[in-house]
Order: sequence, then structure tokens, then C-alpha cells
Amino acid sequence: MNQISTTALSDYELTQAIGRGVIANIGDLYERHRHKVYAICLRMTGNKSEAEDLTQEVFLKVYRTLHSYRPESGALETWIVRVARNHFIDHYRRLGVGEFLLLFHAAPGDPRREPMRQRLGELGIEPALEIA
Repeated sequence: MNQISTTALSDYELTQAIGRGVIANIGDLYERHRHKVYAICLRMTGNKSEAEDLTQEVFLKVYRTLHSYRPESGALETWIVRVARNHFIDHYRRLGVGEFLLLFHAAPGDPRREPMRQRLGELGIEPALEIA
């Protein structure tokens, strides 16, 4: 496979090159967007180790689904953030915390809020986002 310099490529050009197999790995795309994805994962989990794991998982999913990215629908970074968000939700559904978003979206005083906080605590997840 031919390798090309990726530093001057736009995100779109880089995704096209990866799709054609010109670039054997997603490393350049990862380096461009990993800080944003990690920050999101850290904000959602409050746990550095889990955020690192989720960031890697997100980029594996990005690589596997890159063919579905449509530039006319928005910026690549926006698409990657959406992949990260969906992966985060799926991750917690698999852990049996399907309603974890209630912690973030329930109004203060909502009786569903405290049980969700307790369930997340049992899983070792401290809420990093809180709606007052």
C-alpha cells in the first residue's frame, strides 16, 4: 500500500484516503480528534481509565463505520462526537444502566434521579455532569 503525507490533508481527504486503503491505519485521524473524544468520555464517566478505554473503542468504531460518514451532513468532528455519544450510551446499556441519562436530564427533586445516582455509584461511576 502506498503511504501519503497526511499532514496537509483535510479531514474529508483523509477519510477518503483511508477508505481507499492508501493509509493503512487510522492513526492520523486518531491524533487529530482524540483529545476531543477523550474529553467527552472523561466528562461523561469522571474516570480517566474508563475514558481512555472508551476513547479507543470509539476510534475502532469510527474506523469500522467510516464508510458511512457523509460530509454533506456535517463536519467529521461532529460525526465522530455523535459516534462517541452513541457508543457511550451503548456501553452503559450493556452494563444494565439503560436509564442512566435520567441522572443528567431529570429535574431536581424527580424521584427517579436518586436511584439512578445510587446505581451509577454501585458501578463505580461518579457523575461528572450534573444539572442543578
